[in-house]
Amino acid sequence: MVISGAGLVGIGTRGPLSKLSVGGAGDASYAIYGNGTYGVYGNGGTGGKGVVGNVATSGYGLYGSANSDNGYAVFATNPSGYGVYSSGGTFDFYAANTRGKSYFAGSVGIGTTGPATALDVAGTITAAAFGLAFETRTAECSTAGCTATAACTSGKNVVFGTKASNTNLCDNNPSKCNMYCTVGTNSCAQIENSASDQASVYIVCAKIN
Repeated sequence: MVISGAGLVGIGTRGPLSKLSVGGAGDASYAIYGNGTYGVYGNGGTGGKGVVGNVATSGYGLYGSANSDNGYAVFATNPSGYGVYSSGGTFDFYAANTRGKSYFAGSVGIGTTGPATALDVAGTITAAAFGLAFETRTAECSTAGCTATAACTSGKNVVFGTKASNTNLCDNNPSKCNMYCTVGTNSCAQIENSASDQASVYIVCAKIN
């Protein structure tokens, strides 16, 4: 064990880089092992990070396991912010277990940080197991004589659609649109006749595999 002139403590290393650096030849299986009410507890303070994990090549930045039916591999709570927040990489969040269950107390947002319903998805939904694939498409234009056209991707058809030719935009609030699109077609269009208004189209497309 060494203590640097800056007051940094190193165990298994002569060059500690933080208040406590643990390492050594091959590095032990557990750099820090804790057994108690809190195995590891970190308080980052305002704007800080309680626990930070960094893996250079492969592995887990943060790993948790529970060995009882009422245990939690990872438990997070925050009264006003995010319980768990992840950004970047191939998988922002990955979980696997034999029971295949996940529980969220509140609304879940995918592609949005402000879910308005129990499950709010901004983008395309594909569920191969159920043979369904959903997506939303919008279009708008504000030049006299222009046509706003929203089209489904190949293989999908309109299952719900609304359109309007006024200042109320369908993609912001579909309930404000005053006309419906034809169900079963591949696209929906609305012509704008006045430059003072704005044509707008909102459609939901689906494919049954």
